[in-house]
Amino acid sequence: MSFNYLNYISDVKKFSAKIAGDDPAYYFVLGDADFLIEKALGTIAKTWKQKKTVEFQMLYADELTPDHLKNICVQRPFFSPPTLYLARRMEKWSKLAEFFKTTAPAEPQNSVIFCLDKTKKMAAPLLKALDKKKMACMIFLEPRPWEIEKSLPGLMKEFGITMTKSAQETIFEYCGGQLMALDNSFQTLKLAFPEKKNFTEAEIFMALGLTKNQNALALSDFLLDDQRRQAELLCLRLIENGESPLGILALLVRHCRLALAIASERDTGSKSPFAAAIPEFIRAKYTPYCLRIPKNNFAKALKLCHEVEIIFKSSSRSPIPLLAAILHVL
Repeated sequence: MSFNYLNYISDVKKFSAKIAGDDPAYYFVLGDADFLIEKALGTIAKTWKQKKTVEFQMLYADELTPDHLKNICVQRPFFSPPTLYLARRMEKWSKLAEFFKTTAPAEPQNSVIFCLDKTKKMAAPLLKALDKKKMACMIFLEPRPWEIEKSLPGLMKEFGITMTKSAQETIFEYCGGQLMALDNSFQTLKLAFPEKKNFTEAEIFMALGLTKNQNALALSDFLLDDQRRQAELLCLRLIENGESPLGILALLVRHCRLALAIASERDTGSKSPFAAAIPEFIRAKYTPYCLRIPKNNFAKALKLCHEVEIIFKSSSRSPIPLLAAILHVL
């Protein structure tokens, strides 16, 4: 099943409500998606504090002994409500399955959340040991790039905002398709424009300070529209404003790699790992361009970029003619 951000939020809220109920149990948070796990734990903690009069307690595998964990599971202070314990890094406990098989009661007196990462080797014996125990589990796997791209509407809904299509594309590319970076960027937008609900691309640039990213998008757009003279003037203006020639060269290398990957995919019918990670909106922008320009031009331009990089690092030659030579090929 593919990742869906709104489903994730809904499932975490249900899981949090269950944990904050009056029926203690063992809970497991498993997986390799660190951001999703930390966000879920934050929701669990917030829900617990809203419904309970006692704080939850944090435990770490390095500090936790079998006897201590047993006492947590089987004992509760008189006249006190059940407590929530969060046991982290429990993948370090190689004998966790044995603990549940031989020591842990079927129904604990307090709720305990066990957080485990990289659990493939532990999963089978642990699940077997948990048979007939009072437990629930959530698994968080790292979403794939195209799943994260489709998560944008869910993120916008969570933060109560909307944005234009071009603004969505800009913020997604700026964040490198990383869910944590997207979440942080949406928080920044809300801080910069607390009353605003709909965002344009210009406001994204303003709030997130996307100067370099704006240059990358503008340079690529000029090349995609066959406006090489405008691309050259942009390079000149950037250098006049203090941009490093190597920084501009990096933008051209990025452009060449994207174009070469998409063109090669068209010729061979197979995707490299790099090509597979290219978001669909970028692919859609580059495809007509890759049909007009011979694929060999992208490879030639990429080679020129490497040669020019050596020149930039070893001499004081004027950068504009060298950059113009690359642009002429593209």
